[in-house]
Amino acid sequence: MLEALLNAKVADVVEPPRSWGKEEKQRFLQLPRDLQLYFAKREQQRDDTVRRAQNEAAQARREMKELQAKLAASEERLAKIEEKNAETRDVAA
Repeated sequence: MLEALLNAKVADVVEPPRSWGKEEKQRFLQLPRDLQLYFAKREQQRDDTVRRAQNEAAQARREMKELQAKLAASEERLAKIEEKNAETRDVAA
C-alpha cells in the first residue's frame, strides 16, 4: 500500500525545466502543482520554438552555402566567356 502511494506521488512530480539552474529548480519544486504545470508547459513551448528556429537557421546556412557555390561557378564560367570574347575581338582587330 505504501509503495503504491509512493509510486503515485513520484509519478505526480512535475520535472523542472532542464534549462533552469539548481536554485531555480528547487524553487520550482516549491510551487503549487498548477504553476509547475504552467511553467513546464511554457518552457517546453519555448524550447520547441528555439529548436525550430535553430533548425531553420541551419537549413538557411546550408542553402546559402549551396547558392554561393553555384554563384562562384557561374562567375567562373562568365569570366571564361568574357576572356574568349576578348581574344576573339583581338584576333578580329
